[in-house]
Amino acid sequence: MPGVGQMLLLLPKARDNIIHLYQNNHKKITTMKSKHYLYTFIFILLSFTCSYAQVITAEKFKEKLSTEKPMLVDVRTPGEFDAEKIEGSVNMNVNDSLVFLRQIAALDKTKTYLLYCGMGKRSAKASGIMTKNGFTKIFQLEGGLEEWKKKGFKVTGKTN
Repeated sequence: MPGVGQMLLLLPKARDNIIHLYQNNHKKITTMKSKHYLYTFIFILLSFTCSYAQVITAEKFKEKLSTEKPMLVDVRTPGEFDAEKIEGSVNMNVNDSLVFLRQIAALDKTKTYLLYCGMGKRSAKASGIMTKNGFTKIFQLEGGLEEWKKKGFKVTGKTN
C-alpha cells in the first residue's frame, strides 16, 4: 500500500495545492479547480486506507487456522453446512440477510474471521457486508470448499 508521500507524487497538482495552502497559513480554497484536486486527493487517500477482505489460498487459509485464533465461518445454507464443512466452523447463512446482519452485529469487529462457501461467491458477498459494518480482519478462502477438498484437506459432515 503506498504511503501518503507516494500518493502525493501521484497527484502533483493536488500536492502543489496543498503545499500552497499550508504556506499561506491555511487560506481558503477559492477556486473550483483547487477544490476538485483536493477532493480527488482525499478520495484516493481514503480509498487506500479502507480495509477490504483478502482472498487467500487454501494453504494460507489452513495456516491461519492453525497459527491464529480466528473465527471460522461457513456462509452457505444450513443444509450445505450439515452435509460437509471444515471442522470448527460455524454456520451463518449469508443468503438470509436479516439473520446474517443480526449474527454479525453480535461479533467482535477486531477479531480475525475466515470465511468460506462452496466456490467463493457467497463468501465475497459476506465479506463485503462485514467490511461495510466495520470488520477489518476478514479472509476468504479462494475457490471455496471445492478448492479446499481438491487440496486434500479434511472436511466433516454427513458425507464422511
